[in-house]
Amino acid sequence: MTAIRREKPDDYALRFVSIIGLSVPTFWVGTMAIVLPSIWWSWTPPLFYKGLTDDFQANIGMMILPAIILALPVLHI
Repeated sequence: MTAIRREKPDDYALRFVSIIGLSVPTFWVGTMAIVLPSIWWSWTPPLFYKGLTDDFQANIGMMILPAIILALPVLHI
């Protein structure tokens, strides 16, 4: 998209977001993904581990946020 709209405001915005996305360490994104929802919406991730065979849905709910955070750096969108 930036190649089509070269030197326009949306080109600069996308470049800025891309550079920030590449510059921010994954551990900081993970920390903010836990801290910010807990501040804004009083939501915290589950604190106790549930085994896969004990409660499948709770296990997937616990693992989805870390999986997304770890996948962000390797996404090629």
